[in-house]
Amino acid sequence: MTGASQRGSEEITAHEWRLARGAGAEPLAGDSLRALIAFLAQARAARPVLGLSEKEVVAWLAGQLSSDTELPRALSSLLAADVAVVCGCLAGRARALDELAGRVRKAAADATQRTDLKAMADDLAQEVLVKVLRGSGEAGPLLPRYTGRGSLDGWLRAIAVRTALRSKAQVERGGARETAWLALLSGAPSNPELEALQARYRDAFAEVCHRALAALPSRERSALRLAARGVPVTAIASCYQVHRATATRWLLQAKQQVLEGVRRTLGAQLGIDLSEAESLIRLLRSQLELSIAKSSESAGG
Repeated sequence: MTGASQRGSEEITAHEWRLARGAGAEPLAGDSLRALIAFLAQARAARPVLGLSEKEVVAWLAGQLSSDTELPRALSSLLAADVAVVCGCLAGRARALDELAGRVRKAAADATQRTDLKAMADDLAQEVLVKVLRGSGEAGPLLPRYTGRGSLDGWLRAIAVRTALRSKAQVERGGARETAWLALLSGAPSNPELEALQARYRDAFAEVCHRALAALPSRERSALRLAARGVPVTAIASCYQVHRATATRWLLQAKQQVLEGVRRTLGAQLGIDLSEAESLIRLLRSQLELSIAKSSESAGG
């Protein structure tokens, strides 16, 4: 690289840092700028297949490091390869999500290896993936909280262990009820008639959906649950080590089986009026299709 092109590259990096830090940030120069440029090169070299941009890594660093941080020392404590994977996931890059899902599977297997929960390793991996990428309940996704100062594998293993212990406690209390249908219906478009139907048949509809979901094969039920909670189809495929097209086919099959199961039960067992039953079916279908579409769209390149 010539002297002029190197200076141009340094100016671009310094500009990206100032943009990420905000208008009042101190200009970056000297050892700090050289340390940042070296770290960016290290991160991108560690995972070249991800095609990370300088802007993506700089934005992550700016959000993690306080303004009074001595940059060379702080950057020397970060694990560049793991930071690259996290930045790729936050940018929605499919290959990064694929690697993360593989690491989550290993973390779940490690967390259950010496316990009586080995049989739930797959379910645990799915739960951890949801927590890391999408969050659960009131909590947001955990991935932005990864600091880069410890190994990503160790961080994921700690989450898996905590999640496994909570799951074990739930099982000992009698188990948690399947609530994926709530996630599926939570994004339903506002419609007074449908809202009235949901209110009137809420408990009955919950029971019907629960039965239909419980009747699915474990693999399809888990895939649909992940899609309903916003996990990208690429990550779902990675969980099961199959092609994305296969995971998408599972989701479509699951959707059809749930709809058929709900349709059979609503009228035959609950005595709901046919027109009202069809309205509820249309609502469920639209939300199933929306969840699958969002899951497919959220997988980046």
